[in-house]
Amino acid sequence: MKSNLFKITALVFLSVLLGRGIGFAANNDHGNTKTIVNGKVKCLNQGLSGIVVTDGYHFTVTNKDGDYSLPISLDATHVYISSPSGYSVPVVNSVPQFYIKLDGVKDKNHLDFHLNKLDVSDQKHYFIVVGDPQVRNEKEVLQLNPILDFLKKI
Repeated sequence: MKSNLFKITALVFLSVLLGRGIGFAANNDHGNTKTIVNGKVKCLNQGLSGIVVTDGYHFTVTNKDGDYSLPISLDATHVYISSPSGYSVPVVNSVPQFYIKLDGVKDKNHLDFHLNKLDVSDQKHYFIVVGDPQVRNEKEVLQLNPILDFLKKI
């Protein structure tokens, strides 16, 4: 009997907490927007449809012409895209350009992203997971050679 009473009390308590959203979202501004940005996602000046664009809080998808309009959260610092299959983002100084930093952007009506069409299919993927070995010297780096040789072989 005590077990059932405990379960019922726990369920009621949990229902109340979940019904109130546990209060985590009550004090943030993620839902509030300060502005709306507009832009285009394109490849060789051709708009691309169906590309996800986000500020990390809100998202939208580009229309048939590659255009998007996105409300920006008060907490947002960047606008990002998700690269679609068959395309890659340009790389500048070893940094993939899949984002635009909002600080200092003067024209919020032309936050455009440019993609490159891949020469080969990207439909087949391989994933390799390697832990962080925390090597401290050249001797420890050389101890990784058998792993690297194995990865090259497969």
